[in-house]
Amino acid sequence: ATQISQGPRKDIEFYRTIIHALPDLIWLKDIDGIYLACNQRFEDFVGSSEHEILGKTDYDFVNTSLADSSRERDQEVLLKGYPSINEEWTTFADDEHRELLEIIRLPMHDDNRRLIGILGIGHNVTARRKSEEKLKQSQHTPGKAGGLMNRTASKAGVLAGSALPLPEITPA
Repeated sequence: ATQISQGPRKDIEFYRTIIHALPDLIWLKDIDGIYLACNQRFEDFVGSSEHEILGKTDYDFVNTSLADSSRERDQEVLLKGYPSINEEWTTFADDEHRELLEIIRLPMHDDNRRLIGILGIGHNVTARRKSEEKLKQSQHTPGKAGGLMNRTASKAGVLAGSALPLPEITPA
């Protein structure tokens, strides 16, 4: 068996490699909203390097209204103590393309269970949403195609005319 870990420094480098390889946006803020870590995808979103992001807040990268909204959502997670999920249309600073992101915010605790901040994960759900919209449109199409689509959707567990619900996360 191959041994991956060669001490704490190698462990940190290994985990950073994994986080930077993920297709989702990943970021970590402290309880005051200051960025502590992020991955390449988040750098693309902000349009700055990790080095330029760390130690700053949302107010350094987006307009006040958007930064206020993000801060409110972070505060809600910190106060309630459990994750939240929402969807947001976002524009990436690196090339100005838009994506619908499902954003999960989770409270982060240290080994002593002390709250240290918020972990954010933004997953691109743009293609899924477009597929859902096409499915809805085809369900309303008269004739064989619409009927076939309704039967297929029903067999797949999708109710005609309804979107898939977001998963609920409740405290443990």
